[in-house]
Amino acid sequence: MDPDQRREDEIDHRTTRRYWEKRSTIGTGDPRAVTLARVPGVLARLEVSLYQSWSFRAIDAVTPPCALAVDLGCGPGTWTVRLAERAERVIAVDLAEGFVIATRQRVASAGLAYRVTVAQADLSSYEIPGGASIIMAGAVVQYLDDADVHSLLARVRAALAPGGVFYLRTTVSRSDHPVSRRDTDFEGNYRPIAWYLNALAAAGLMVGRHATAMRFVPAELNRRWLVGWLVAPFWYLVRSAKHRCLRIRQHGR
Repeated sequence: MDPDQRREDEIDHRTTRRYWEKRSTIGTGDPRAVTLARVPGVLARLEVSLYQSWSFRAIDAVTPPCALAVDLGCGPGTWTVRLAERAERVIAVDLAEGFVIATRQRVASAGLAYRVTVAQADLSSYEIPGGASIIMAGAVVQYLDDADVHSLLARVRAALAPGGVFYLRTTVSRSDHPVSRRDTDFEGNYRPIAWYLNALAAAGLMVGRHATAMRFVPAELNRRWLVGWLVAPFWYLVRSAKHRCLRIRQHGR
């Protein structure tokens, strides 16, 4: 695919597939395979654990009794297990075969394989099973182009059961404009929050809540050990430095 003939938001699916197949070989117990965090593994696992607790408190408050949950872009299955703890049946899909295998191993280790079906699929065209109480798309839509995101949201809307919940998690642009990253082995689109709010509304999905996940670490540590006030200044410093480096890299290429 000639880069000069592509739209700014257009994603090369072959590049994306190769990238995530390579990431899937990092290890089933290492969340950095999907978070892309450049921190020690123990800190990455702590961050994911805190983030999941922070997220599921909000999800559990609004999700009806869950007969079917769908995990779109399941990665190594970290979130799939949390869904399987809540739902009678879970369908998890991912583009990378390595992550499909890892998710099957993870849910089996958790004793939840009888509830979970895992399949390899491309979310740009995957037909989501209907009647879902919750559909989760975690850190995946930034690897789709605009048309595929709109298509996916329409399919989500059609697949949700009455009263069902769609949980969308993504990395957003901190400016008012989308930022695209194009490297030799990685492609992604980082859109502003307003873009997603408009796209969700266009698909007929009502936004009950949206939040920027910057404060979840001290909030969760406060709930668990009452030491969040000690961790917060250090955490904000690290995250701010990370975002500054990201902006420099994005605009300096």
